[in-house]
Amino acid sequence: MIHNPKNLLLDDPASGLDIAGNRAVRALIRKVRDSVGYVLFCSHSMTEVNALADQIVIISHGRTAAAASPDELRSKTGTDDLEEVFLALTGETADG
Repeated sequence: MIHNPKNLLLDDPASGLDIAGNRAVRALIRKVRDSVGYVLFCSHSMTEVNALADQIVIISHGRTAAAASPDELRSKTGTDDLEEVFLALTGETADG
């Protein structure tokens, strides 16, 4: 971050952070994104994805299950909950 990168590649950027740390990371991601940068991140937190993502790629078993905007994915699956969207598009169930 010292060199003010225009692009970021992050893996679960808020994993293990407290609420304040999580908000700080989200603010940083938005700052980079909004300054003509690109942020690619993977996350298992649908709250984080919902707060930050303009486009979502859902990967299941090493393959792309879906790629679209959050609203397009919600419309396609008929649910507003991104966790439910993920489960519907991957064919996985909440009980394992």
